Amino acid sequence: MKRRFWTGLLLCCFVSAAAIAEASDLFGTVRLKGQPLPNTVVTLKDGREDLQTKTNLRGYYSLRDIEPGKYTLVIQLRDRSTRQVPVYVFPQSTEKNIDLK
Repeated sequence: MKRRFWTGLLLCCFVSAAAIAEASDLFGTVRLKGQPLPNTVVTLKDGREDLQTKTNLRGYYSLRDIEPGKYTLVIQLRDRSTRQVPVYVFPQSTEKNIDLK
């Protein structure tokens, strides 16, 4: 009985570690005509669950614990218009800088 418990516990630890290892981060800077866009809403869409954040005063954004794959970043500008940018999140941290025209 004890052996099964410890084997199950060890298996759960390995599965949890593997799931954590696959999560990635996405970060970058949003600019408009070369100028940073502060306090801009950035949404990562994948068709299931959206992740959202805001840029800081320098236009920097960061999203954590993302599964690698294809996504769309939606940038909401102050005039409420949006820009969509395709992005591929790699298993390592992924930097995606966006310069809107």
